[in-house]
Parts: sequence; structure tokens; C-alpha cells
Amino acid sequence: MISKILALEALIGTIRAHLPVPVRNVSDITPEQHSHEIINAIELLADKDKQLAEARAEIERLALLAQNQQIVIDAQSRSIQAKDALIEQMREALRLADDLIDEYAAVCEHADNVDELRDEIKAALSAAERGEG
Repeated sequence: MISKILALEALIGTIRAHLPVPVRNVSDITPEQHSHEIINAIELLADKDKQLAEARAEIERLALLAQNQQIVIDAQSRSIQAKDALIEQMREALRLADDLIDEYAAVCEHADNVDELRDEIKAALSAAERGEG
């Protein structure tokens, strides 16, 4: 029982160190005041425990939010990489098509629309290079 009282007195001393108003020495107070201070200390500790639990819950909530945001960022990054790969494939296909126009014009007797085709391919290639593809 004495060890519990000593532990409580030590706890009260610790709590007093954090109180804004200085408290008298333990030997200067009556047992009733001592009991009252112990109750106040227990209430203060309960309040601090509650605040600590709330802070931990907020930290956990923020950690989950950060994790979710990272998942979204990663998904967006993969989407951008896939789009970039498709644009590069489109660029390559349009370059090949542009090269084939010359062969097409040489084979066809009526190559009237070769310039139109080349313009369409160049416009599509230009759009792909601007990221509009």
C-alpha cells in the first residue's frame, strides 16, 4: 500500500511539473487535499490518455489517406506510361505510313490523292507528337 502511495506521489509530482500554477509541497497538505489532488491527477491522466488516443487515431487516419493518395498517384503514373507507349506506337505507325506513300505513288498510275494522304498523315503525326492522340 505504501509503495502505491509513493508511486502516486511521484505521479502527482510529475503532473505538477506540467501544471501552470505551482502546487505546495506534499508534506504541507492535508490528507483530504492529498486525496483531492490524487483524484485531479487521475482525471488529468485520463484526459491525457483520451487526447493521446485521439491523436493516434488522427495519425492513423492521415497515414491511410496518404497511402490511398499514393495508390492513386501510382495508378495515374501507370496510365500515363501506357498512354505514352500508345502514342509512340502511333508515331511509328504514322512514320511507316508516310514512308509507304512514296511506294504507293510509284505503283499507282493515278496517285492524285498522295498529297492529301501525306497531309493527313503529317497532321496525325503532329497531333500524336503534341500528345493529342
